[in-house]
Amino acid sequence: MEYEVLLADPDQKKLLEKGVDYKVSYENNVEIGTGTVIVEGIGDYCGTIKREFRIWPPRNGSKLKISRKEFTYNGKVQKPDLQLIVNGNKVISDLSDYAVQFSGDCINVGSYFPVVWFYRPLGAKGEAFRIIPQSTSFSKIKRKNNSVTLKWKRITKQADGYQIQYCRDKAGAKLKKVKIRSAKTNKTTIRKLKPHTRYTFRIRTYKNVRGKTYYSKWSKWKKIKTKQ
Repeated sequence: MEYEVLLADPDQKKLLEKGVDYKVSYENNVEIGTGTVIVEGIGDYCGTIKREFRIWPPRNGSKLKISRKEFTYNGKVQKPDLQLIVNGNKVISDLSDYAVQFSGDCINVGSYFPVVWFYRPLGAKGEAFRIIPQSTSFSKIKRKNNSVTLKWKRITKQADGYQIQYCRDKAGAKLKKVKIRSAKTNKTTIRKLKPHTRYTFRIRTYKNVRGKTYYSKWSKWKKIKTKQ
């Protein structure tokens, strides 16, 4: 990028002529960022003038790419790495010259998205990413002839409760669900099971945020056979 440079001699009250009275050169005037125009006097004139200027990314041709779409809650700020894609092919990974903002604190369970500024809004909004609750797992399973009592690790931060899935341990068995509506609960009994039958169970945590439910990852399946 180059600018038209006009210089005047206030004593002679005339415009100076480029190539005769001065020459112009540039630094960093190709890539997005801060460029410099350098004007040097020649002939009857001497001295050097330097001025910085901005090269803006295109307002409508920029997109943000995020490195991850999901994090698990850990009580700390969690943000994906960002890349700015300009004109569909140019990738900018160093965003130190840009102002990056996120739509929330990026700590608690929920959905967030980044926006990049470069001395003005670019309209470059990144994909949404989310923070999900911590997962849990069964710590103890007690069986009877027609019921199973499940106990699990309690998750009290950024969790509203738990969801349990279970079914008979055979191909084509129908999944059943149990919802535990308190994160403080860490035990439940599944009743009306068939005696001497193998079942499999798994559990996950959930959190409701502004009308949307976020789930943790499922635990591993646990198999157990009811008593005779």
